[in-house]
Amino acid sequence: LFRSKQRDVLAETMKELPEIQQTVLILRFTEELSDAEISKIIKKSEGAVRVIQCRAIQVLKKKVKENQR
Repeated sequence: LFRSKQRDVLAETMKELPEIQQTVLILRFTEELSDAEISKIIKKSEGAVRVIQCRAIQVLKKKVKENQR
């Protein structure tokens, strides 16, 4: 039940993320692409890809943590 709620929170929070963050997370974790591959697809530097990914993950972690209370 706990994991199911976490999954629901993640799915809802993903929808709230900016499109670029959603895209980066999907390419990284669903398609399992590297920073270099993602950077070519979204036409941003590898560093920018890492920053976008990091910020998106921070938002997801915060929302999950808030919903655990």
